[in-house]
Amino acid sequence: MGLIIYTLEQNKLRSVSRLNVRSAGHYWALLIVQQLLEQGICDVCIAPGSRSTPIVKAFHDEKKFRISTHFDERSLGFFALGRAKQSQKPVVILTTSGTAVANLLPACAEAFAMQVPLIILSADRPAHLHQCGANQTMNQEGLFSQFVQAQLMLPTASFELDEQPIQEEIKTVLLHSKQGPVHINMPIDEPLLSETLFELPQLNKLKTLCQTQVYHPIRSNLASLYSEQIKILCKDKKVLCITAITARSYDSDCLEALLTEEGVAIFSEVTARSRFSTRVHRALSLLDQIEEPDVIICIGAKWISKKVQALLSKTNQVILIHDFQESQDFLKCAALQCHLSIDDCMPCLSELGCDRGYAARVEQQVISKTQVKIPANLEEEFMQYLSESCGDNLFLGNSLVIRQFNDRFNSRSTQLTIQANRGVSGIDGVVSTAAGVCYQSQVCTVLVNGDMSSLHDSNGFYFMAKYKLPLLIIILNNNGGGIFSTLAIKNETELFENYFKMPHNLNFKSIADLYSIDYAQASEISSFKKSYALFMKNKCPMLIELLI
Repeated sequence: MGLIIYTLEQNKLRSVSRLNVRSAGHYWALLIVQQLLEQGICDVCIAPGSRSTPIVKAFHDEKKFRISTHFDERSLGFFALGRAKQSQKPVVILTTSGTAVANLLPACAEAFAMQVPLIILSADRPAHLHQCGANQTMNQEGLFSQFVQAQLMLPTASFELDEQPIQEEIKTVLLHSKQGPVHINMPIDEPLLSETLFELPQLNKLKTLCQTQVYHPIRSNLASLYSEQIKILCKDKKVLCITAITARSYDSDCLEALLTEEGVAIFSEVTARSRFSTRVHRALSLLDQIEEPDVIICIGAKWISKKVQALLSKTNQVILIHDFQESQDFLKCAALQCHLSIDDCMPCLSELGCDRGYAARVEQQVISKTQVKIPANLEEEFMQYLSESCGDNLFLGNSLVIRQFNDRFNSRSTQLTIQANRGVSGIDGVVSTAAGVCYQSQVCTVLVNGDMSSLHDSNGFYFMAKYKLPLLIIILNNNGGGIFSTLAIKNETELFENYFKMPHNLNFKSIADLYSIDYAQASEISSFKKSYALFMKNKCPMLIELLI
C-alpha cells in the first residue's frame, strides 16, 4: 500500500508504491505534509532540533512551502503569529521536543484570544522514553489545552498502523485551525532518518491510538435571535456606537454608512478594524463632555481607553457585539451580549428607530470642543507627525505606547491598517509579531514600541536582518516601565524604582549594530523627521530610538 500524495501542479491524487521514505517518522511527516497541501496551507516556521529532523526534511523537500526560521522558539512563535494575522490563513510552527515546545505558549495564548490560525506541530520522544529520565523529554500532552481549538496526540510513528484513520484525524484538526491555534504532537523513535530507504510494508489494518480533542465548536449564526432585542433596546433612544478590536475584519464602510443613516454617533478606538474617516470620531478624550447616550452599541471589545470603560460602566443599556468565543463583558455592563461575526450582525442594526438627531448634536459638540493643540512635548510632536505621514502598516506595542496612541492618534490616511497584540496584551513578542506582519505583507511597516518591550524581544530583531524587511522600529525610550507611573506606588520612590520602573540605563545602538540594522537616535522632532524620511527612501531595516 503506497502513500497518496497530492500534486498541486496536476490537481489530482496519485498513488506511489515506493517513496524515498527514510524512517517511520519521515513517513508520518509526509502524511502531515500531504494534508497541509490538500488544505492549501503552505506557510511554515521552523526552529532547529534533532527530534524533529524527519519532519523538517518532509517540509524542505516539498518546494511549495514558504519556510522561515529562527533559533529562538518564542520569537518564532510570535513571528508566525504576525504572518497569520496578516494573511488570515494558518501558519505552521515546528519545534523539537522538550522546553522548545513550551516556548510557544505565549504566542499560542495570544492567538487563541484573537482567533489567529496557527498550527503547532511538535516532535516528541516515544512513550518508552517518558518518565524514565530521558534527555530533553517532558509531558507535552495537553500543554496548550487551555489555548487551542483542538489537539491531536499521535501515537509513536510506525509502519504498522493504518495510515487512513491517521490522515482523517490530522485533517479534522487542521480544519479547526481556521478558528484559532491547534496542536499536533508527534512522537518519533530512532532512527530519525536512516541512511537507507524503507520499502513500505503491506499495512495491517490496526486501530490507531490517536486522541483528538476539540474544545470549541464553530458557532452558528445567531443574528436572527438578536435582531428584535436590539431594536427594542434602541427605539426612540439616543444611541452611541463605540468600535474596538474584533477577531476578524469586517466591512467597516458598510457599518459606518448604516449607523450614520440611523442617526448613531460613532467613536472608535485606535485598534478598531475601521478606516480613518470623517464619519468616525477618534477624540475619545471628549466622551465625558458630550451629551450622554441612553444606549451604547459596542462593536468589538477589549477596550483600551479608561474613559470608554467609565462610560460603559455607568450606561444602563449596553449592547455588546463581538466575534470572540469567550464573553467580553468583564465590566459586567452588557444588557445584551451578541457572539457573532460583525458582517452577520449588520442586518440587526438597520431600522433601529432611534433618536436620529443625536449623532448631529454630538458632531457639533465634538467640533466645538476640538481645538488645534500645539504639541507640548516630543511625544505629542511625534504623534502628530506620524498621524500625517504614516503609510500602510502600523503596529503598536502594548503598555504605555498603545494608550498614548489611543488618546492622541488620528491619521489622515484612509488606507492605514493598525495592528496590535491585544488578545492578552503582553509586552513579549511584539518585535517578532511586527516582523511577521512585515514579512507576510512585504510592504513598509512601522512598529512603535516601548523600551522594556523591545528589550524583552531583542531576538526578534534577527528577523529584520535575516529577511531584509522594510520594517522601521521606533522605540520610545523612557528608561524603564513608564506605564507604572500611573500607580499610587510611584510616591514610594525606592520601592517604585527598584520593583516597577526598573530603569535599565541602556540604549539600543548595540542591538542595531549586532544585527547590522540602520540606527538613528532622536531627542527632537526635526532629527526624527530626517531619519523617518531616510527609511521611507531606502525601505531597509531601521531602528529609531526616540529619547523621551
